[in-house]
Amino acid sequence: MSALLGGLGLVGILLAAVFGFLILLLLPWWAILDCAFSRRTRAEKIVAIALLVVTWGLGSIVYGAFVTRSRLLRWTTFLTVGGVLAVLVPSIAALLTGAGMGATERAEQRRQEQQAVDAAFRPGAIPAAEVAEFHALHLVSAFPEPASAAVARFTGAALDAASARDTDRRLRHLAVDPSGPRYWGLTAQDFGAIDAGSGRFTAVAVDPALEFSWPQGVAFDAAAGEVVVMTSHVETRFYRFDPATAAWRRLPAELRDMPVTGLAAIDGGFYAVEYRPRDLSLRRLQRFNHQGASLGPIELVPPIPVPDGADPRLQLQAAGTALVLLLPDGLFVIDPRTGTVRVPTAAR
Repeated sequence: MSALLGGLGLVGILLAAVFGFLILLLLPWWAILDCAFSRRTRAEKIVAIALLVVTWGLGSIVYGAFVTRSRLLRWTTFLTVGGVLAVLVPSIAALLTGAGMGATERAEQRRQEQQAVDAAFRPGAIPAAEVAEFHALHLVSAFPEPASAAVARFTGAALDAASARDTDRRLRHLAVDPSGPRYWGLTAQDFGAIDAGSGRFTAVAVDPALEFSWPQGVAFDAAAGEVVVMTSHVETRFYRFDPATAAWRRLPAELRDMPVTGLAAIDGGFYAVEYRPRDLSLRRLQRFNHQGASLGPIELVPPIPVPDGADPRLQLQAAGTALVLLLPDGLFVIDPRTGTVRVPTAAR
């Protein structure tokens, strides 16, 4: 029904536009000729014709409706303009009604699809005590920005409240050098260091020649002692930052049409979550070697449902030999070898 109404409305608007174009093409000439052969004075004719030329369509409608002494021109003006409006107004109403109905239908279809994805989600369980310690951002939910953010340690998949330090709420991703600990973070545009004691975030300048933009993930490569930053927009790129020398370098990998977010390092390799806006679920991880080259995807079993807009607050962290995915509404443990998804459960 929405498609029919929208189609009829669009056809009506097109017909009204064609009819209106013909009117505005012919009616001004008729008005000019009518004025030229009328019984007005020469000066009146010159002024009236000049105004008709300048105002053209609108002027000819005003002239034909209120100024002309020709009954034929007056009735033609009223009938043609009225006819265009009689077609145009209900056509616009039909188009808007169809668009509204279509939006409602799409929203309902998406809601049903989301319900189906949620119903199919049957993850395994893992005792919370078996989840290794990891560090992440603890975000207190709000929309569109978190109300607050803290860097913190998680043990047994639970927040260690004593370790939490308030930080910049713009932060979205976190990496930690465990030897410090020393934290590194990303906002929507900036990379920087986070003081482990105070939580203060300080942006680190990036050489403009590196074409650094849209950072989507950060991880610490313990073997190299370097921070790895992943950017992803049209192309996915990797950068390495050496904290000892403050030197940057861009890795040779440049992957097109691979929308990924979050980054975690395990055994010299890197993992990121594939995510496209409006995805109903997270279906795969992408693997990369230490130079950023793609090693292919790993399917998540089962796929993890995500609410709309989950991407800015999606975090991926390494917890021992496992990956931990943090979403606004849950925490999931992923086996990076098999893609198996499990949910931590408290001991009874």
